[in-house]
Amino acid sequence: MTDQIADLLSVMLAQKNPQLHLDYLRSGTGANHAIVFSVSGTEIKIGRVEYPGASAAHLPALTALSKKIEGADFQSSTLSPFIKLDLLPIYRKDGYLKATFGEPVAEVVSDKPDETDVNVKLPVQEGEQYTLDKIAFKGGSAFPEQKLRTLIHSEPGKPVNEIQLKNDLELLRRLYGTRGHVKAVVEPEAEFNDAQRTVTYEVTINEGNVYKMGELVFEGLDDKLTARMREAWKLPEGETYDSTYPQQFVKQAVLDLSKDGRWTAAVHESVDDKDSTVDVNLAFSKSQ
Repeated sequence: MTDQIADLLSVMLAQKNPQLHLDYLRSGTGANHAIVFSVSGTEIKIGRVEYPGASAAHLPALTALSKKIEGADFQSSTLSPFIKLDLLPIYRKDGYLKATFGEPVAEVVSDKPDETDVNVKLPVQEGEQYTLDKIAFKGGSAFPEQKLRTLIHSEPGKPVNEIQLKNDLELLRRLYGTRGHVKAVVEPEAEFNDAQRTVTYEVTINEGNVYKMGELVFEGLDDKLTARMREAWKLPEGETYDSTYPQQFVKQAVLDLSKDGRWTAAVHESVDDKDSTVDVNLAFSKSQ
């Protein structure tokens, strides 16, 4: 069937422009597979981008972002990440947590032998704006709930900024890393009340094991500087690991070393689940 479709499309392309050539690629296996058809011999460029269904409040921000893809190739590898990473955050940070974009619709506005220009419509269903009801924490004992709430910017009764909330929960996860919980998992689950247009988040915290400081290795330094760095390192082997300390250390170390040239450093952590330890490798390099 795929070959038959390809043959029909090839005939249509030949009638349109003899320079056009059809290719197709299968991906996946069994029932979960896709067939992607592509055309070579011409370029299809994005002209104007429109957003049917967008409200006047969001349209200026959407239109401003369109400049990122105007003139780019019209293909899913361009539009899909643009929708996910650029357009949807406009809604997610404003409480429109169920906003979705439909399939792109292209309209040819200029058709030349070597290039076709299309205007693209990205239909959007904004949905309702949700305000925060409350955030509840479940699990976790290393920190009191009051401490966790100091990291959360979202306030009950106000539109949910989902982007900010995700950033806050990532900071919360890192907080557990300061107490040795380097594999802590922070998982939010949203419960929507569509009648009241509110949302409640239950944040489940799985602290995991407490990891200890393991072996410390320095690379790129002579013996004198290595001894100096070891003396400056304040997290001894066997102590509860602080996942934020290595980055803090190299930041200060590079600053001190840079008095004698330009230095950079990279932190490499090796987690041993069997012994619940973290080995740290600090690789220094000096620019010529």
